[in-house]
Amino acid sequence: MLSIIIPTLNEERNIINLINEIIKILKNYKIQIYIIDGNSLDKTVCKIKSLGLKNINIFISPKKKKNIPHNCRDIHIGLEQSFINKKNQYFIIFDGDGSYDPRQIIQMLKIIKDKKCGFVLATKNHKNAKIERSYFRIFVSKFYHFISVILLGNKITSDFSSAYRCYDRNTAELLLKRKIKFVGAIQHLEDFLYLKSKKINHYEIPMIYRKRVHGKSNVKLSLYLLYLFELFQCLFKYKKS
Repeated sequence: MLSIIIPTLNEERNIINLINEIIKILKNYKIQIYIIDGNSLDKTVCKIKSLGLKNINIFISPKKKKNIPHNCRDIHIGLEQSFINKKNQYFIIFDGDGSYDPRQIIQMLKIIKDKKCGFVLATKNHKNAKIERSYFRIFVSKFYHFISVILLGNKITSDFSSAYRCYDRNTAELLLKRKIKFVGAIQHLEDFLYLKSKKINHYEIPMIYRKRVHGKSNVKLSLYLLYLFELFQCLFKYKKS
């Protein structure tokens, strides 16, 4: 069975269309959807419940510090809850704003089975990636990647900031044995480097990174500075190893 983990925060205008799109595309698959809501102030949770679908599981994450997103912590909660069901063999990390294309889930599943790798990553830096998001976000991603390559060389993937991943059950179990150490994209980097240190093979595909239909990102300049500080913390940790 396939588990789809979706952290949400104030996505009432996006989440219903997204869930319907996922269900339509994966109609031939047995799926369980795990919504981890970060204390939305709008009607995100109410709208999801109104669908009345038995394969949707909703969890409310612990309250977070003001203006500090903890989507990686929420992803970890989703992994924990979905891992309890032993029928779940593959775990897709998604996003509640609709920027990830659900059609790529089928591609990821085929690759992780055929290539027998531990995880598949959709990357924004692939030459065939289709990017519709802001140039600033892409610049920041490439800048962080540039710094990472300088310090770690070939240890680093082409796009560690991408949360769009598919894990097999063994890889998910490895991640669940660890605590969340960083905020946002830097935790994605730490997860990647940890898995590579454990000799877990991975495969990358070009991402289809869609424009957000409703709302806007809550990531502010102060958070980008925090990410930069955590980036160096993480990189120096693995540079020593």
